[in-house]
Amino acid sequence: MNFSVYLLGGKIEGFYVDAIREYEKRLTRYCRIRQVPFISGEQLRSDLSPQVHKILISHNGGESLSSEKLADRINTLMFAGISETAFILSAPNLLPTLTGLIRNAPRIIPDQAEVSPFSPSAFSSSPVSSPASSSSPLSSPALSSSAVYPEYEILTLTPLDMDLGLQATLVYEQLYRAYRILNHEPYHK
Repeated sequence: MNFSVYLLGGKIEGFYVDAIREYEKRLTRYCRIRQVPFISGEQLRSDLSPQVHKILISHNGGESLSSEKLADRINTLMFAGISETAFILSAPNLLPTLTGLIRNAPRIIPDQAEVSPFSPSAFSSSPVSSPASSSSPLSSPALSSSAVYPEYEILTLTPLDMDLGLQATLVYEQLYRAYRILNHEPYHK
């Protein structure tokens, strides 16, 4: 799986950069990850292909996942054949500029039975709802090949405002923890 962490606005302090580099080094045995600074919604839109699974990290709403649920989500995405995932982070004061980026393009995910041994709860995020449908397919008890998922998934790390560097460090740390869980390895050395 390939991950991109898109960062909008704000400078990341040196100690966060050091922590991120350490997690990048640890993650190399499980996945590829890269950090991408961007300056505008238009730049982000042009950089992200429709095949990329997009996760917006927000402090206003979105689902908060445990490390185990994040591991299940990553595993389910891999079984679904999704090889690229983008985490989109923003400095708290710039988050409203990201809301204009959220478009409701469909995403087809194969039957759950064909994808993963995990339950549909692995897709229980708080999606941006499509104006065409009032019920979310993510809450459907049975997933089918016609299940349509929104283009953006919204997750939250905490409802508190958080420095961009801290957000990025936590995303890297949680990805590392998720891969340790998936590989049945202890987190602490």
